[in-house]
Amino acid sequence: MSGISFEEVLDLRDEKKDLELVIKCLYREMENDPEIEAEGGPVCDHYGDELNKLETRLYKIDKQIALYDEF
Repeated sequence: MSGISFEEVLDLRDEKKDLELVIKCLYREMENDPEIEAEGGPVCDHYGDELNKLETRLYKIDKQIALYDEF
């Protein structure tokens, strides 16, 4: 078995939806930020770091859900 319960996978699916929404909003915020530097810089780095953290967590959640769904 995958090691997680049905309730845990439901929680992961909810967290996945929340993360996808946060990522979508962060991309929208980044596109509309007047302080964003086209060639990179501290504001771009901030957005990039935050997006990397969120997308890494989303990847891990997807992986756990996929393992559960295999069984």
